[in-house]
Amino acid sequence: MLAILLGLYQGFQAVVYVLMASITTSVANQTDQGDLYLGDLGELAWLHTFLIAMGVGSAVSAVALLVGAVLLLVRKLFSRWLIALGCFISIVVTAVPVILVQLFLTALSSHFDEDFSLFSGTGGWFAAFTVLLSVGVPLATAVLAFLPSTRRYCVARR
Repeated sequence: MLAILLGLYQGFQAVVYVLMASITTSVANQTDQGDLYLGDLGELAWLHTFLIAMGVGSAVSAVALLVGAVLLLVRKLFSRWLIALGCFISIVVTAVPVILVQLFLTALSSHFDEDFSLFSGTGGWFAAFTVLLSVGVPLATAVLAFLPSTRRYCVARR
């Protein structure tokens, strides 16, 4: 059940990443007068590529988790490996943006002599909780998939 919920969340996250990529494209294609033109993304090209890559990673994670969950329900041993793969990709898709944002904020902090850390200030506890939850749930799902009881469930005949 946890793999299904995580798979649905990763599917939602994939859609959000692709929508954000399309927004960066439309913002980059507007001039100061509001006219649209078909130009290149310029300085936003890396962001567009990054968002598409994160969207693809989330989609792959969602597919692996959902297929793994369905295969687990029909007692296939291979399902545990699909769930673990989906969880690993989910952790990477969560960790990479957090690390990049923290690096950006650290550089910003040194430039302005203020603390802009992701985990400081009034929202620091919320950011830390969100990251722990985003990494903890996939980690717990992968651990549950490889428990001996899960293996016995897959091997048992109805």
